[in-house]
Amino acid sequence: MGKKTAALSILGCLTVAALAQDSTFRVDVSLVRILATVKDNAGRLIGNLEKEDFTIRDNGAVQQVAVFERRTEQPLLVSLLIDR
Repeated sequence: MGKKTAALSILGCLTVAALAQDSTFRVDVSLVRILATVKDNAGRLIGNLEKEDFTIRDNGAVQQVAVFERRTEQPLLVSLLIDR
């Protein structure tokens, strides 16, 4: 392989890599579930909060709390990774 061919191959790979990094994935979502546990400074659970006690922000913009439930039947999947 000549020097010109190798240089063009490297340039082509760098161009593809740069394009891959600039791609953006966008999706419209109408409802996002947020599960929260709130504790006071002593570590005790606070269970009497209302919808108005929460402010949700996305990139600084306040979002509407559409559904508020103290308990949910929504299944919760938790993963734990331990690196020894």
